[in-house]
Amino acid sequence: MKTVLLVRMGEIFLKGDNRNFFIKALVRNLRKALEGTDCTLELTQGRIFLRDIRDMDEVIRRATRVFGVHSVSPVVECEKDMEVICARAIELMENCTGTVKLKLYKGNIINAGVWSEYSLYDPEIATFDEDEVYNQADSAGFINLFGLPIKVQAKMKAKLEAKNKD
Repeated sequence: MKTVLLVRMGEIFLKGDNRNFFIKALVRNLRKALEGTDCTLELTQGRIFLRDIRDMDEVIRRATRVFGVHSVSPVVECEKDMEVICARAIELMENCTGTVKLKLYKGNIINAGVWSEYSLYDPEIATFDEDEVYNQADSAGFINLFGLPIKVQAKMKAKLEAKNKD
């Protein structure tokens, strides 16, 4: 089973009659970013697929840094037959096992705990310490982006205070 990546576009779907211009620009930028990775880029029915991937981590790292890319997800290809699709889905779900605890509270069901031996959470990996799993430099962009409204609010408040003093 070969892994194929689906590249999700950001806000291109909001564009009007010039949408194809932006899609072509995104494809061009992706091709340039993925040079040297030997993967194949395919645009089919408004979706971008990456195939023949040798170094998955490198391809994902490069693709997600291209402006206009919202996310990259692995997908599984199969025939357009419902029985084949169901069989592949069951095959992919074989590691989806575990225990779920639910609580009934005021007419609502609340998740009280989840456990699985195939859980993606590992306390040894889930750390922000310096190691090979998490690159601390990656957080700077998110901190700046998510801190932007607070900065703008502070500047507006200072501007209003200065105006009121006069």
